[in-house]
Amino acid sequence: MTELGFEPEVLSDEWNGEYGNFEAYSYNLMKGLFAKGEYKDATILCSNDRLAMGVLRAGNEAALFSDRAGQQGGLRVAGHDDHALSSYVWPSLTTVSQDVKQIARTAVDCLRDLTKNDAKSASAEHLFSVQLKLRDSA
Repeated sequence: MTELGFEPEVLSDEWNGEYGNFEAYSYNLMKGLFAKGEYKDATILCSNDRLAMGVLRAGNEAALFSDRAGQQGGLRVAGHDDHALSSYVWPSLTTVSQDVKQIARTAVDCLRDLTKNDAKSASAEHLFSVQLKLRDSA
């Protein structure tokens, strides 16, 4: 982002909700920011698709997305993890998917190695391939 002239900004707010209620958290946070006129023409990258779905709802309520009648909106949203519902929300959510089975196999292998006292795998780094799923939200 920096190479393209964009300065990344981390949005956070004090968590006052129930654990795991990601959609409500991001919805309430962004609804308040959109009402103040902030981030209406922005690209918002969320750490998971459930957070992104809350942003989508707030953006829809504020009419910040392009619609089928040709109205242009400036909000772009992307998530991460390719949640099963990400292609069914509107706009359909741009996301990053990863091979969850491969990640799980690698985690099990690391745990197995740790139980065999193989300290080497305790500090190992693993890189996994991902796939960008470009959809309507970005």
